[in-house]
Amino acid sequence: SHTPVRNIVAPRTLEDIIQIYAKKLSLSIDKSVDAYEQLEALRSQLLDTDAVISVADIPDDIKEQLTRSLWPRLAGVGGAGTAAGSRWAARKVLELTNSKWLDLIKLIPKVGPGLIAVRTIASTVATISAPIGVALSLWTLNENFGPQWDRCLTLLVGSALCLQSQNSDSKKFPKSPTV
Repeated sequence: SHTPVRNIVAPRTLEDIIQIYAKKLSLSIDKSVDAYEQLEALRSQLLDTDAVISVADIPDDIKEQLTRSLWPRLAGVGGAGTAAGSRWAARKVLELTNSKWLDLIKLIPKVGPGLIAVRTIASTVATISAPIGVALSLWTLNENFGPQWDRCLTLLVGSALCLQSQNSDSKKFPKSPTV
């Protein structure tokens, strides 16, 4: 239910995770009640029966709402690759336009200012693309190891089903447990 960075920085409580599911699935779950009652409300809204069932009975359309899209991961990898390619190309432009004749070429009326502009842009791209590429790579890596909401839902509903069968006195969670 967490990305690696989120788990270190600010782990979510069970109530937080249940409220994420309520928002993702457009369910109405009261935040003011304790974790068990929220978990039971989640289970009852997803599986509307008190009969003995398994977590495999969660409807497929609900599971499909929770599967992570491949597009953000591809965009992150593509962005990181583009940043690396941009840095390489900008450095090549700087290498090709760097010579002892550059001071003389800058003085040619229409060529000099254009060459200066190209070198300035290439220098800016080479400087900015490295941190952007690293940031996109780290973001993509963090997201790939992040929450698998469809699997976590099965665990939550399974926990609710197990707790439902217990004695009502022993089915209270402590306030704000971290998962």
